[in-house]
Amino acid sequence: MCQNRERMMSNPRVLVAVPTYNEIENIDLLVGKLQAVPAEFDILIVDDNSPDGTSDRVVELQKTNPKLHLLKRSGKLGIGSAHQDAIAWAYNKNYTILVTMDADGTHDPKLIPEFLQKLEFADVVIGSRYLRINSLPGWNRFRKFLTHAGHFATCFFLKMDLDATGAFRAYDLTRVPGEAFRLVGSRGYSFFYESLYVLWKSGFRIVEVPLELPARTYGHSKMSLRQILISVLRLVLIYTNTRVSPELFIYREKYSPPVEDGGQLPSSPWDRYWGSQRADSPIDLGYELLATWFRTFLIRPYLDHVMHGAYPDGAKLLHAGCGSGQVDRNLRHAYKIEAVDSSLPAVERYHQINHPYASARTADIRALPFEENSFDGIYNLGVMEHFTEAEIRSTLAEFSRVLRPGGKLVMFWPRKSGIVPFVLKIFQCIEGWFSSEEQESIVPPEISRLSSIPQLQGWLNVAGLQFSSASLNYRDLFTQYAVVAEKPLSAAN
Repeated sequence: MCQNRERMMSNPRVLVAVPTYNEIENIDLLVGKLQAVPAEFDILIVDDNSPDGTSDRVVELQKTNPKLHLLKRSGKLGIGSAHQDAIAWAYNKNYTILVTMDADGTHDPKLIPEFLQKLEFADVVIGSRYLRINSLPGWNRFRKFLTHAGHFATCFFLKMDLDATGAFRAYDLTRVPGEAFRLVGSRGYSFFYESLYVLWKSGFRIVEVPLELPARTYGHSKMSLRQILISVLRLVLIYTNTRVSPELFIYREKYSPPVEDGGQLPSSPWDRYWGSQRADSPIDLGYELLATWFRTFLIRPYLDHVMHGAYPDGAKLLHAGCGSGQVDRNLRHAYKIEAVDSSLPAVERYHQINHPYASARTADIRALPFEENSFDGIYNLGVMEHFTEAEIRSTLAEFSRVLRPGGKLVMFWPRKSGIVPFVLKIFQCIEGWFSSEEQESIVPPEISRLSSIPQLQGWLNVAGLQFSSASLNYRDLFTQYAVVAEKPLSAAN
């Protein structure tokens, strides 16, 4: 592999990618400056279907420049997703080095050769505005304040003393795997610090090049107050996840979980919620931040308490509907856990957090791919309330089938009224107020919150399970019933 890399880097294929939106006034100047650089590279313009005709002008310029390429996107999808698409395009076209930069004239193409030279002993090279005094000549006070505030925030929350919010970078694509960028969820400006954080946490070598950035030469700033809010929320979310699930930001080889019957499951309503490429919405990020806090500091300790009361150490357990698996971080050392979920992004996230302590696979919990009497216990949290009564019955029947006689079932089932339904309703209302068009809810609807213990007992009895208890507790603010049921020993064949 080393010899292969040396061969590729002795004759590197370099791509310089520049995202654009409404840059018709300066696209000729930008391309001209790039062509004047004394280095061999191709140019990729990633245009978000600019209404001013930027992409049409690029097509005209391509007639006299075979090294100029255009990636035209359907609309304004976010600067972070533009960089993600440029990175994917570079990998797909077998480039060995990718340089990214802004189109507003603040990034000087003359520095590209220095970036390429630094890659001889680094995996990633980034331009830094903080290695020189007075590196931002001509900038107004407010813009300087925002820039320095962003740098302070990323240093404070992420403990990463690098210029993490800039776009002038070079990646050695022979060293940095494309799968590492799948861990980055942001589509907006926070892509820059989140992607650098993933690379830094994953141990890639990062080197800085000092920059002196003049005031914006041309074009207009596209950073809005909404984007600032999103960046702040995502920074706090990354900080929170680093404290509770640091594995989420450390690259490991791509996981290909086994799929039920070796086939493909249909898309899950949970794919949007658990997917790493989630829409950059203040509502989504706020909800995810609150949910992460709730799962980690309330649900996880309560679950640990209930599980240790229900199962002996070493028991073989099935986490049915596992989600991200953040709640399993303590349990995975006490039990032998297998996990399933209908959402592939959830299973991949579970693996990212819990491998090698627990295994996960995609499967429909209403038709489990396990033999009868396979598990000492089954547990789930926040699952049953999303099912219809018919789905609840079939799911409980499957649980009974794969449970061993004497095995126990633990379910955390939200009650009809409580804090979580109230908070969720608030988020849904806010989402409706600020959304100009109808869109999916943050989570699938909770249509079967637990309101009747006798009804639950009836469902369990039909499935061949014996109701043990359904208790509320202060540990999760009396939000969910901790339901415990057992498969009778008499069920043994």
